[in-house]
Amino acid sequence: MKRRILALILFVPTVLVADGFHMNSQGIKALGMGGFATATANDASTVFYNVGAIAHLKQNTFAAGFSAVLPYTSYLDPFDGNSDRNVTPSFPFHFYGVYKLKNKFTTGFAVFTPYTVNTKWEDDWAGRYIVQEERMQTLNIQPALAYEINEHLSIGAGPILAWAHTKRRHAVDVASSTVEFGEAEYKSSGTGFGFNAGLHYIYNNISIGLNYRSMQKIKLNNGTVTYSDIPQGAVILEGTPSTADYRSAVTLPAMIETGIAYNLNTKFTATFNFSLAQWSKVDAVSFDFVDNKELTFAEGGNYDDCLSFNLGGQYQYNERMVFRAGLVVENSPVKDGYGSPASPDANKFIYSGGVSYLWKQGLTVDGGIMIQNYKSRLESNNVSYNFNGEYKTTLYILGLGISYAF
Repeated sequence: MKRRILALILFVPTVLVADGFHMNSQGIKALGMGGFATATANDASTVFYNVGAIAHLKQNTFAAGFSAVLPYTSYLDPFDGNSDRNVTPSFPFHFYGVYKLKNKFTTGFAVFTPYTVNTKWEDDWAGRYIVQEERMQTLNIQPALAYEINEHLSIGAGPILAWAHTKRRHAVDVASSTVEFGEAEYKSSGTGFGFNAGLHYIYNNISIGLNYRSMQKIKLNNGTVTYSDIPQGAVILEGTPSTADYRSAVTLPAMIETGIAYNLNTKFTATFNFSLAQWSKVDAVSFDFVDNKELTFAEGGNYDDCLSFNLGGQYQYNERMVFRAGLVVENSPVKDGYGSPASPDANKFIYSGGVSYLWKQGLTVDGGIMIQNYKSRLESNNVSYNFNGEYKTTLYILGLGISYAF
């Protein structure tokens, strides 16, 4: 029992699974409409949003872009007042290409960063024993092939190679009079696989899209935890090595997205999208310490599915300029009592807008902004960490990109 308690205190890296770190910025045109483009085929980012729809693109095309993600979180401690999370920006990016082949085939290629965490609190804040810093970066590489069955219907699919790198720091209570607390740092990386499939249907002024992105299990087989600022003879670390290796895995949920777009006239298109992220099928994460079996434990799981509803639209202002806007309502997959300061999540409203400008023949510059307004979340009976308090988060995403059609 003593060893089990020790393991829970020292080796408690928050599981990196919460919809709070899924970025809706994989295409700048789509960013302006709320982060969804399942039924529309605007540029090469269609490889991500609906791989089946690339066959309905009329030209070869490339698209590239990046976004700056700025998180603002305040934590209200029931006893010690407010703590503000440091604003640590992250910069997800993407590159897509689509090329028309013969016999109604179209090929595509995508490199994008769909999930990211970049959390940093002051080292001495109230939740330091849970998290001081949390980082996660993913990279997906996806080739794709689509086929135009007829002028109305097209289908497509492609494999996904996923890579992830994680880093985490938290304080260690060393029960010493010489230092206030020690520190543990975890690092790991690994790869996984998945696939993407979609279909696209066009009839008169209406287009319908359906896209499925499979679950991805990224195996982290080279994890290492290292301790620092631990005074000699600290009771809490008695019999525990200064470094330890572990194996784990990050599971990213399957996503089902469907959308409909309606061309009201030659200038205005309205869209509606629905998304289901199957977090409920993500199991608890096991941390297996190869040479220290007594430290092995599991945490996480017990999530709800995440549902998103999106209304969006784009307006062709003139031959060079297009304006976009979007609104999203989304629930959090994290149940009450299981919230974590590593990635504070909550139900949210998302607002977005964007603009495209045709700079010269075939070359378009895109810009977009998204504001994710999280509902205040009160953890009054936290099961995961026994750490209560109220969180308020606002996330800003600024995106810039270019696309070229030929």
